[in-house]
Amino acid sequence: MSLHLDDYHDAVKSHVAAELNWLESVDDYPEQFGILKTPCAFFGVVDWDRSEDQRMTGELSVVLSCQLLIAFGQSGKVSSRAVRNAAMAASLKIDEQRFGLGVTTAQFVSAEPWAFDPDLDQYVVWAVNFRHEIEVGEDQFDLVPDFLPTDVNVAQAPKNGADHLDDYERLENE
Repeated sequence: MSLHLDDYHDAVKSHVAAELNWLESVDDYPEQFGILKTPCAFFGVVDWDRSEDQRMTGELSVVLSCQLLIAFGQSGKVSSRAVRNAAMAASLKIDEQRFGLGVTTAQFVSAEPWAFDPDLDQYVVWAVNFRHEIEVGEDQFDLVPDFLPTDVNVAQAPKNGADHLDDYERLENE
C-alpha cells in the first residue's frame, strides 16, 4: 500500500492523540512557537533511507526516521520523573503500531531529553524516536482498477514463453 507523507502524518497524530488523551494537542512541528498549552506533542518525519527490501511493484520502500516531541511547561508543578513517564508511555503506544494503515509495524528506537530549539527553553521536552518502513509512489498493480485475472495458465521451463504457448495448461477455478 503506497502512502503519501501527509496521510502518514495524519494517521500518526490521530493515533497519538487517541492513545495519549492527556495531551492537550498533537500537531506538526511548527515553524514558529507561541505560548503552548501543555502537555502537548509535536510529530515529524526527520529523514528517511532506502529500505533494503524493495517490493518490485513500482513503489519505493523507505524507512522513515520519526520523532515525537512531548513538551511540559516548567511551572514547578511538573517533575522530571513525570516527563520521563510521559515519554515512556508514548514509547509504549508507538512501538509495534501500524497507526491504522496497511503497513509494517513501527519500531521504537530511543527516548531522550531534547533541548535543540531556543523557542522551547521554557518547556521540559523529551523526544521519542522511532523508525517505520512504508512504500511511496504508485503501485503498478493498482493502476488498473478492480483488476482480476480471468485466466491463469502454467508451463514448466524450458517449455515456456511465446514459442511454447501450446505447452501451457489452464488452471480451472474450483
